[in-house]
Amino acid sequence: MVLRGCPQVHDLSPSAFVMRLERDGLEFRPGQNVSLGLTGSSHLREYRIYSTPEQGDLEVLIKEVEAGLVSRQPHRCQPGDKPSVDGPHGFFVIEEQDLGRHFLFVACVSREPGGDFHARVADYLRQHPVDPATLCYLCGSSDMIYEAIDILRGYGVPTAHLLAEVCF
Repeated sequence: MVLRGCPQVHDLSPSAFVMRLERDGLEFRPGQNVSLGLTGSSHLREYRIYSTPEQGDLEVLIKEVEAGLVSRQPHRCQPGDKPSVDGPHGFFVIEEQDLGRHFLFVACVSREPGGDFHARVADYLRQHPVDPATLCYLCGSSDMIYEAIDILRGYGVPTAHLLAEVCF
């Protein structure tokens, strides 16, 4: 889907921003993502949808990567450039019938300063047992996800309670 006009960009920090686009009828569920790029470019990247389904615009949260082929484009958009959006994709959603349950969200990010835990995700999971009734959402590299699943299964968490999406 090609959207009209340049996106609006709202900087959150020196390296993170929200990009707002006209939604043009795109339907999605919270937790899904879209692939973004400029029309005519072969470079697309997946980004989580930041807006709610009720909002009129589509917003995505982007971390700008210094040598990134896509993450730097919104700041350089010129009149006439048109963003290309593919999606939505993903099943990282919370079903309404599960709203009263316990959740575990694990996202593997680079070991940047800040945050509460400075070690491997697997180390954290080994130090903090998980109740088997917990719905576990895992997002990160495939190696991290496989290791986390093994640990969680060891706690008795059934496969049906493990949702994972690989992010690069």
